[in-house]
Amino acid sequence: MKSKSLSNEAAGIIRQRTLQAATKDYFHNMETDASSLSIVMNCDRSNLSRILNKLHREGILIKIQGRPTLYLDKKTLSEFYQNQNIPDTFENIDHLIGVMKFKGKSSVPKSLNIFKGVIGNGSNESLNSQIDHIIELGNYPNNVHGYLIYGEHGTGKHYMSQLIIQLEKEIGRLDTNVIYNIDLKENSNLYKLGDELKTYSQNQNGGIIFYNIDEECKIDVMLDFLNNIRIIQPKSKLFYILLCNSKETSEYIYKNMSCFVEYVKMPKLNERSIKERILFTLKFFQKQSDIINKPIRIDKNCIYSFIAAQYMDNLYSLDVEIYHTCKNAYANNEDNQNIISISPFNIPMRIYNSISDSDDIMSIVDNIHFNVSLSNIVFYPKKSNSTYLKLFSLPISNKGFILDSIKGDLKNNFEIQTLGERCELDLSRARLKYSKNPPSETIYILSKLVYPIIHEEFNPSPNPIDFYGLYEHLYKVIRSLITNNYKNILSNVSFEAVNDSFLLNVSNKIIGLIEEKFSIILPMEEREYVKSYIHLVNSNTLTSKINIIVLSSWEETANIYEGFTNSVPYNNKPKYLIINPKLIGMDRENQFVDICDKILSVYQGSGLLIISEEPLDSDLYKFICEKIKNNILFVTRLSRSILSKAMMIFDNNSNTLDTFQQYLINDNNFIVENYFSIKIKDIIRDSLPFFDIDKVYCLLSNVLSNIISELNINYKDNLAVRFITHSAFVLERIIKGQCLPYKNVEKFILVNQQLFDLVRNSMIIIEDNFKVKIPDAEIAYIVEIFLEFSKMN
Repeated sequence: MKSKSLSNEAAGIIRQRTLQAATKDYFHNMETDASSLSIVMNCDRSNLSRILNKLHREGILIKIQGRPTLYLDKKTLSEFYQNQNIPDTFENIDHLIGVMKFKGKSSVPKSLNIFKGVIGNGSNESLNSQIDHIIELGNYPNNVHGYLIYGEHGTGKHYMSQLIIQLEKEIGRLDTNVIYNIDLKENSNLYKLGDELKTYSQNQNGGIIFYNIDEECKIDVMLDFLNNIRIIQPKSKLFYILLCNSKETSEYIYKNMSCFVEYVKMPKLNERSIKERILFTLKFFQKQSDIINKPIRIDKNCIYSFIAAQYMDNLYSLDVEIYHTCKNAYANNEDNQNIISISPFNIPMRIYNSISDSDDIMSIVDNIHFNVSLSNIVFYPKKSNSTYLKLFSLPISNKGFILDSIKGDLKNNFEIQTLGERCELDLSRARLKYSKNPPSETIYILSKLVYPIIHEEFNPSPNPIDFYGLYEHLYKVIRSLITNNYKNILSNVSFEAVNDSFLLNVSNKIIGLIEEKFSIILPMEEREYVKSYIHLVNSNTLTSKINIIVLSSWEETANIYEGFTNSVPYNNKPKYLIINPKLIGMDRENQFVDICDKILSVYQGSGLLIISEEPLDSDLYKFICEKIKNNILFVTRLSRSILSKAMMIFDNNSNTLDTFQQYLINDNNFIVENYFSIKIKDIIRDSLPFFDIDKVYCLLSNVLSNIISELNINYKDNLAVRFITHSAFVLERIIKGQCLPYKNVEKFILVNQQLFDLVRNSMIIIEDNFKVKIPDAEIAYIVEIFLEFSKMN
């Protein structure tokens, strides 16, 4: 067992170093010999040497003879150079380099450095072959070089033209920095202009860039002009670049000049690889960090949104949307913090509206995130971003997956080490896929077969969508077993024993039913998969057990917010319910019963967050609290910001209602309500019936939130009860002219000046709204409340 582990570790290290060498096109100093590896792995050299030779005999490793003997991963080289006929043994490193250059990528000139930092230049990326052809033409010693660059608006045509100018300058065609820019819309007499250029070209080398060549009446004139330069000035070393937005026009030009121009097609943003889209997103955020001279932090879910969106003007639109996102975050920067944090709330709504089905890209995004963490990326002004640099250096397969995986098969999306991880991946993808799309007929059939067992055994029943990942996996297994094509895709993962007798019983029922209905015998590893999947759903580790309910009085409003929450990449989606505040009598009571029944139908028992547009009817509050009993939080403010924050917090199973409540308490723009808030309102309503209860409570809640935030103390329900009820009675006493005295109030203020000023300033909003002046003595009693709780903290 130890030998197998040593073998896997050695193969993994060699795989990584092989990939690094191929990426850098430098195979010296790889340190993949037995001696170097034994030091890294802290193992016996002789034993390791035997293992490496065994892997070589099995065709896993390539041997490079010499002193020392080196080893490379054969599959990595085959994938990278797209060649399956690589020898198992090489005489030396020079022999290897010669074969790789011949069979794979040709040796490139020094001009490649110009394109080294271009996004899309890597192996299997969108511009790789285009750049190779540009370099080949640039180094070819004919006199006139022509480049036809076609692409839609915002695809990077002008950027590519500047790189070509650098290339032509490096190889000696551009003696000066003079470039003629010809706009066909503005230059109708090309022949007159041509005479000037011919005179110039007799003595100097130069370049011409043509813009707006989509006007049909001038295309043939331009083609004649270019042919004349090529024929009349055979010794000149002019180069020209044609920038074209129209596919039809570019194809027409190429048809007439295919012998004299290199046709460069700039891909649309959605035609580029996922790696490239992520790199552009990171690049534009770095650009904004440089502009505002502040660090910017962004999480993976926001990055996912930018990647999945569609852009009318390609890179230009992406750049603009990221600018607007950073501008929104900058404007909403709390307390002028040094670092600007990007949240889903800052992203323009049009980004979410443009996202269609993102399921086809999620597996690649998962793969990239596994190799290069996209969580909490920070961009620092005028500094290179480490995530960008690492991702840029990693090659991808022809399907877009990162090839850099130390332990995993290069054909896998990414390395799965445990059966639990395999189940997590299937579950999360199923949630993403089927939250918007109906299940396939196959999934539907298996669901009708298996879910009755789930529904019967579990109380409450889990979400049916959570089992769609299991059904998809079982369908593939059943089909392969029936057709005798079964392959064990779980052979490299470790199993974790499921010891819960209840879960084992449920799993065995499902396994028995599948085997009986389809007349198959599930392999041992597939049985373990079923058990692990059931265990995962039961433990519910991927999403929080806190349910989110949104109560709205307008169906149109609910639809708008539901569209927003469905578009953001969080799993814990709110349930939207409509409430009619105008109902009376039995209709009102029946509505309360109906709302509570719907809440109970989704409530899992661990916590409930209810978000509403306006303060709810007190009877509905009580009705819900009587049904749920405890662990419930009401928030009276419906916005995109609070919804996205709630989904983000409760996407993590470790967060609780207290976590969310503390977030809201620290932000005085939100009103938090729970069971205690209902009691507070009841006290105020019973004792001060002439007050607008909701107005008093909301204003004092904001004051409390502000003071708590300034004092940096924790929110406590008894603090809220004391402060809000006491302050309400202060208002009553002031209105009645019965204010309380405070002995030695001047001395008390001097001793507690800072806290007194904080409370005094915070209560100004109360004075303004109720047109009263709160005496220092009454403020002093309020200060005492916070003094007591400050000591407790």
